[in-house]
Amino acid sequence: LKQDETHDKSMLALAKLYLQKGELEGCEHQCNALLRVDPTNEEATMMLADIMFRKNKYEDAIYHFQQLLEKKPNNYEALTQFVQLLRRAGRLYDCPKFFKLA
Repeated sequence: LKQDETHDKSMLALAKLYLQKGELEGCEHQCNALLRVDPTNEEATMMLADIMFRKNKYEDAIYHFQQLLEKKPNNYEALTQFVQLLRRAGRLYDCPKFFKLA
């Protein structure tokens, strides 16, 4: 990253490292930076949604999952986590829309 601050594979690897170490703030920062460079990066979006979920920021997590599922409705891993999140947030009524997309 010293040579190229926008190298997406390096940014993603660093975000994963932060996540493995439990450093959610560092991971969140890297994911946001990566999404500024590559707004369609699925892994960064998924990690960011997971971080928001872990921080109990359900509305932010829902937003990120919605963004991902609108682009890739057949991402069943994301759909599964999204349904669990909606259940916790008391918003199961939002599920059918995403089931129809998948």
